[in-house]
Amino acid sequence: MNKDALAEDDILQEAVKWKQKRNPPLNKKEVALAIRNLGVLKWFTLKPSTDLPVDDDWVN
Repeated sequence: MNKDALAEDDILQEAVKWKQKRNPPLNKKEVALAIRNLGVLKWFTLKPSTDLPVDDDWVN
């Protein structure tokens, strides 16, 4: 894995923290899926997180 890879869960936590005052609040599942999709599209290098709240088998 690339040493510059970002952990999916770290990105999720920072996005939620950054937008914490948003009304309505961000849906963590939707944000997590968007993060994973952007990684699949090679927008950035991801380090898979097993605890990411998504309903797919990419990590396994």
